[in-house]
Amino acid sequence: MKIIDCPLISGCPFYNNLRLPGSIDALKSLYCKLHFEDCARYKTKQRGEDVPMQLWPNGQFIGQR
Repeated sequence: MKIIDCPLISGCPFYNNLRLPGSIDALKSLYCKLHFEDCARYKTKQRGEDVPMQLWPNGQFIGQR
């Protein structure tokens, strides 16, 4: 089975700019490589909406109180 990367991966700030230890690599593998269709960032972009910087692929928002 061929793994297809998200077509938005080259310009995605989550994938390209986030550098944290731990589960970040697992999130990137899951949402950016294996199941990008399930990524909240991908879905938002496909609807033609601006993708908030704080939106994680699992749909949670970071940095908000």
